[in-house]
Amino acid sequence: MDEFYRRNFTKDLSSISTNEINKAVEGLCEQLGIKSGSAVDINLFRLLQAYIQDVEKRGEINAMLNSWT
Repeated sequence: MDEFYRRNFTKDLSSISTNEINKAVEGLCEQLGIKSGSAVDINLFRLLQAYIQDVEKRGEINAMLNSWT
């Protein structure tokens, strides 16, 4: 990632709290008509918490997504 992109198009995600992430998940679920963000085999709360708050997990998730064809 070049320096211009890093300076202008990235956000420090460490300032986003778990509470803010959970509120965003609730909004996403409402918009999509999903009754719960954590039911049966879906856990959007943990997914987004890990993605936003854990740099290593974000890398693992990105690698998995980038491997899809």
